[in-house]
Amino acid sequence: MNYDTIIFDSDGVLVEPTDPAVHRTAVRKAFLEFGVVDVDAETVEYLVEITGDERDKLSAANVRRVCEEFGIEPEQFWRRREQLAVEAQAEEVERGRKCTYPDIGVVNILDAPAKDLTLAVVSNNQAGTVTNSLEAFDLAPHFDAIYGREPTLAGLDRRKPNTYYAEKILTEFGGDQVLFVGDSIVDIQTADRLGIDSAFLHRDHRASYQLTESPKYEIDGLEGLLEIVS
Repeated sequence: MNYDTIIFDSDGVLVEPTDPAVHRTAVRKAFLEFGVVDVDAETVEYLVEITGDERDKLSAANVRRVCEEFGIEPEQFWRRREQLAVEAQAEEVERGRKCTYPDIGVVNILDAPAKDLTLAVVSNNQAGTVTNSLEAFDLAPHFDAIYGREPTLAGLDRRKPNTYYAEKILTEFGGDQVLFVGDSIVDIQTADRLGIDSAFLHRDHRASYQLTESPKYEIDGLEGLLEIVS
């Protein structure tokens, strides 16, 4: 297929996913800063994204509900929780606990002038985390646009499968033949809602992941893209 645009998810596709424990710690730290000492594990889970799809409990509605229970202003709490998560994940990158995958060199090949491709990133992780990670590994220059969620409750609701950020890319750069590459059901759903093709990437952390949607392609590594877009 002669694709002219490829949109990538970030975590689990370009860089390794963040250990969920890092997000849980960020949530607990945020509560402490707002004067809440004891938070049960179930409550914390409502404020952490684990799989990146509809199986997660994370939502703006749940943030508001939890904050109301503790008498906390939701937007202020969420901005601080997001900032703490950005800082924690930056440390994970710095300490070598959040790295790129061995096949990341494929991005450099796809960015070659001869390919004439628009490359972009749309992630459900924080915008700051996505940008920090790609810059740390010198990947940012390969992409024409990089989007993660804004540190607001509105940004939380704009996560995939909401097409908000992907639509911004298509509006800015156009694209007649677009491929969305991801490792989650929501990536496939986003592509379907946009009427574009999707490729599901089978990374090790998805070994027991049950696909309930049908992507156009299934690949075992980024190398599989070279055959698809050739």
